Amino acid sequence: MATYSSNYQIKLIATGDEAGSWGTSTNKNWEKVEQSIGYSASVDISNTAGGDVSSWVPGTVTSTFTVPEGVDAYDNTTKGRSAYIEFTWPGVTGTTRPKIQIRGNSAFNYVSRIYVIKNSVGLDIELDNGSGTNLIVKDGAHAFVVLYAGPTTGSIVTETVYNLLSDLQIDSSIIFPDAADIVVAGSTADALDIGDGTAAGRFVTVDTSVNHLKLAQGSSVNTIVSGASSIDSSAQNTDLVLRSNAGASLTVGDDTPDNFITVDSTTGGKKVVFNKLVETNAGIQLDGNLDARAAGVDVNLNIASLTALDIKEGTAASLMTFDTNTVGNKVTVTAPIEMNGAADITAGGSLAGTFTGSPTFTGSPNFTTGTVTVDDLDCSAGSLNAVLGATTANNATVNFFTANSSAKLTSSGAYLSFGSSYGAIYPGLHITTGTAGDDLLQINTNGNSAQWGTPYHTKLQNDKGTYFESTYNYVGGANASYSVSMTRTSLGTGNAPSFFQVYLKRTSATPDLGYNQNDIINLGASGVADHQNAIQRSWIVWFTSSTLNLQAGSSPSWLSIVPKTGTGLSAASTSGWQFIFKVWK
Repeated sequence: MATYSSNYQIKLIATGDEAGSWGTSTNKNWEKVEQSIGYSASVDISNTAGGDVSSWVPGTVTSTFTVPEGVDAYDNTTKGRSAYIEFTWPGVTGTTRPKIQIRGNSAFNYVSRIYVIKNSVGLDIELDNGSGTNLIVKDGAHAFVVLYAGPTTGSIVTETVYNLLSDLQIDSSIIFPDAADIVVAGSTADALDIGDGTAAGRFVTVDTSVNHLKLAQGSSVNTIVSGASSIDSSAQNTDLVLRSNAGASLTVGDDTPDNFITVDSTTGGKKVVFNKLVETNAGIQLDGNLDARAAGVDVNLNIASLTALDIKEGTAASLMTFDTNTVGNKVTVTAPIEMNGAADITAGGSLAGTFTGSPTFTGSPNFTTGTVTVDDLDCSAGSLNAVLGATTANNATVNFFTANSSAKLTSSGAYLSFGSSYGAIYPGLHITTGTAGDDLLQINTNGNSAQWGTPYHTKLQNDKGTYFESTYNYVGGANASYSVSMTRTSLGTGNAPSFFQVYLKRTSATPDLGYNQNDIINLGASGVADHQNAIQRSWIVWFTSSTLNLQAGSSPSWLSIVPKTGTGLSAASTSGWQFIFKVWK
């Protein structure tokens, strides 16, 4: 009795069988061999009625593709014996990948065959040959596959479907005579590698997990050579990401080699170094700092140009203009100048020119030479030091040329500071109308010891106006004596002051006789508490050649004053009060 082979269902004639007819069976076998070698077929994976497949399960999207025994070649049910098979699914639905079980005579008859497969299903398909690894064929793709059902031997595993085009060796060229695509796996770190097969020799890597094209990743790949005339990235925004913490993460130069640009990504010192002259016909926009600390760095401007360099805020008016015109080089500043450090103009240089705005000095600028012309000089947050010079006459001059302009000292910490050893005929501060002898104000700072200033005005009595002040706490007690030394060079020993005064100030937060903290009472030069005890309850103030004195009466309650909100006299408490002595020259 005849049997059939398990792979292509070839009829096997037993010895002595089919006497006189074995030629017919043999010819049919040859037709089956011919079919398996060169026949092509199109198979609808869902068509069981037409015999394309033996079973179709829509729920699991599974098709079983068999070749029955005893059926002649080229019958519709024997398409599984063909060499080239196109799988289709005219009524494709859903997105589930169909599984195609390729079998022999029955669903449990696993086969060893060679196919060229074309997937025209509309979805990826999965080829199954039993318990081994299946093969997925992408939609629209061709595959050269081997189905193996023999025993496992070496790396060949039973009931597995293999792709013969895996690890393909090509000893010559791949020619694409028409437009072609190379489609790689999605979401894969190494979807495509071009190299010599070693990690060090990786030239090109396609990483679809992050959509990167990596060039020259291998450690032995040194140079990317481009013969193109341009590199065009105009289709979208492009970032060039460099190696971090490297002294020369990118170098731009020629093949001399001669470096033009070096990018330093070292932590804490990131910078771009230009090693050659930079020329620009448009502009350079800086969003960070411009570091020119290297020795011998020059900024060379256009010669004989009114606007050799123009510094602006965007498209607004100029903030600073460098004029290299041959008639007179200058820098014009149209915005307020704020100096947070010391502006030191010494011998060999000068701060000269015209400030039409309001220059602000928040440090201690030192003007010792030249002429400065301003509208308003604002020193509201610091000091203006040595405006008129420190040691010699006419070192610096400030001209206020606009009506109502001024020098401003508006904060509590602002002051004017002058030299302490200025010449005797040159006062530390001299304000004049410009006409000889028409002095508005002068302060003499001659001498190194503490002394009186001497401001005066031509319309007021000469040398009047400044005063000396000292304070003492009142502690009570009869016959108390409070004395303040008044010796000063400018006042002169033995010269009586033009005016002196004593005040009583409440310093305690606790009220006394209705007087609150910081309330001030004018005591006058003398006082009488009452007529019956005129001597015991009184005080007197007088000035000697060197001291200002206050002598208390003999009564313990000699300091009696009228309450703030009452009448009569009451003795002040012995604590929380302070005497203030003031003496005018």
